Amino acid sequence: MNTHRPAVGVCMIIAGVFLLTVSPIQAEFTPRKGFVTLQFDDSHECHYSAICPILESHGFKGTFAVITEISDLGIQNGEAWKVQEMYAAGHEIHDHTTRHDYMWATLLDTLDNGVDESIEYTFANVAIWDSLCDRSLYILDSLGITVTGWNQPGGTLPGNIPGHPEWLTASRVNDSLYAVIGSKYQYAMGNWGVRWFNAHMNLRGSIYPERFPFFNVPHVMIDYLTLEEIKTGIADAVASGLWYCAVDHANSPEEVAKIDTLAAWLDETGIEVV
Repeated sequence: MNTHRPAVGVCMIIAGVFLLTVSPIQAEFTPRKGFVTLQFDDSHECHYSAICPILESHGFKGTFAVITEISDLGIQNGEAWKVQEMYAAGHEIHDHTTRHDYMWATLLDTLDNGVDESIEYTFANVAIWDSLCDRSLYILDSLGITVTGWNQPGGTLPGNIPGHPEWLTASRVNDSLYAVIGSKYQYAMGNWGVRWFNAHMNLRGSIYPERFPFFNVPHVMIDYLTLEEIKTGIADAVASGLWYCAVDHANSPEEVAKIDTLAAWLDETGIEVV
């Protein structure tokens, strides 16, 4: 009977040493609060005239996905100077392609019937994608704007594909497109094979934000959420030390008003916006 007691004592001593070793580390560890990114897609004019002033009134900066050629803020409309001003004010700009068109599709639904019957399909190839990226980057560079991010077009509505009035395109990054984007940008947003508009993906592992040197972060399309749902999601993420990446098109008076209220709430609660 007694022969077992020393073994128990040794175990207790070993356990005690282990606890003494771990406890200081645990005592020094302070959980980090989460933070929020506010992103706005598709180069709507109100991003310049309404959203930027709202953010700046609270000391926030936003991220804007700019369609560089044909959009409210594209060069074809002569409005790209507004993007220059947004960039000069400290807002982040990333490339949302030249025209946000079907050339980026790698998946499509041939029937506009509300049923997801998507099939793999491409209208372009590596050489075309490479050329389109270079065109968009050339436009941005000519405006004095440096970008590190690329935002995949989410798709086109029926009637936007020549000769196929019922076809809808969908965004998904296949291996060939991934290779092109990865060679030209440091991070990307889009559908990376899990669900629609799902990921904010670092392609190189060495860029902003520093606290997430490697990241694949879900982002949330807040267009479709109520203000209370957004607040709840942000509060839960921040309390858990997570990054809440909010994406909104903000192309209606109602959405602009929602962003105005949300920005005021973020300011009042002291939640970090980066």
